[in-house]
Amino acid sequence: LEAPDEAAVVAHVQAQGLIPVKIKKSAKLSLASQSNRGAKVKSSTLSIFTMELATLLEAGLPLDRSLNILIGMEESADWRLVLEDLLAQIKSGKNLSEGMRKHPKIFSNFYVGLVHAGELSGALNTVLERLAAYLERRAETRRSIIFALIYPVIVIVIGFAILLYLLVGVVPTFAEIVQRNKVDAPLLSDIVFAMSSGLIHYWYVVLALLVLLIIWVKIQLHPSNREKLDAKLLKTPLFGDLIRKTELAKLSRTLGTMLSNGVPLATALRSVHESVGNQVLGQTIESATQSLKGGRGMAKVLIESQAFPTLGVQMMKVGEETGQMEKMLIKVADIYDKEVKNTTQSIVSVLGPIAILTIAVFAFFLMAGVMLAIFSLS
Repeated sequence: LEAPDEAAVVAHVQAQGLIPVKIKKSAKLSLASQSNRGAKVKSSTLSIFTMELATLLEAGLPLDRSLNILIGMEESADWRLVLEDLLAQIKSGKNLSEGMRKHPKIFSNFYVGLVHAGELSGALNTVLERLAAYLERRAETRRSIIFALIYPVIVIVIGFAILLYLLVGVVPTFAEIVQRNKVDAPLLSDIVFAMSSGLIHYWYVVLALLVLLIIWVKIQLHPSNREKLDAKLLKTPLFGDLIRKTELAKLSRTLGTMLSNGVPLATALRSVHESVGNQVLGQTIESATQSLKGGRGMAKVLIESQAFPTLGVQMMKVGEETGQMEKMLIKVADIYDKEVKNTTQSIVSVLGPIAILTIAVFAFFLMAGVMLAIFSLS
């Protein structure tokens, strides 16, 4: 039996109506359990678990029995181990949020913070329902972006394959005919033939350049260089504005959800800071967190930083002044989620035609070189 610890083994055996007599720990299973605590699960799995647990609690079932039911329904061995560990922690007298903290790669600080707030307020099922809705909305946004990118990616891959076939399979045949007949081909034909010959005879140079490009990208993404890269991304004309709106929508949605469930603002801001993808904007949120200790408002710091869109931050300030911070944050999130979605769809809708046009121009360039060489033969 695989389980994270002896308590989980006892819980699993008792859930089947049996009485454990002797438990012997296996070193191999212990390592598997330790690796499981660092494992990640699909966002859809976490969303479904959250909604199912909320439904069972809403029906009046105790937490331990609800987890037992979910364990019995689960087909994934890794996820079942996580649920059994949570059940073992609860049976040992700990809260659900305490058990979740042992799986930081599965349950984020945002997730655990909301669960803890639900435990304190006695409305865990309500909090889980809101949390499931939040996770589903975030997953839907991610899916829409991925689906929108499928068409341009397919066009680029197929177009690249066609161009590669022309350079490696078609052009060399005509180049050989021209050379055999010792015909002075036009300049365009010579360029096309040289490109084809270079790709065939010096493919390892092209491969080396691709490897160097990948290494350079990884160096740029290294934590030591990430801040400089993030600063450059924020300065790009189109994508910089898109990044700011995306992060503001995430910030507003997360803060609004946590505040509406009783999580203190300072705690909520710390959770948001850890989930921000851009380090420059993350530093701004960290400054806002520190400003709360000095009695300053969060919105004022965000306005002074000029890091986020002005309209959204001004709406936050109005929420602070009127005491309706939670509602205003959700409105800001709705506004910028829609803007980000529309902007992303517009960009993606343009990428397809641009990719097709670029590939068509390059293919025309190759075929024009070949046709001019054929005409020179006659």
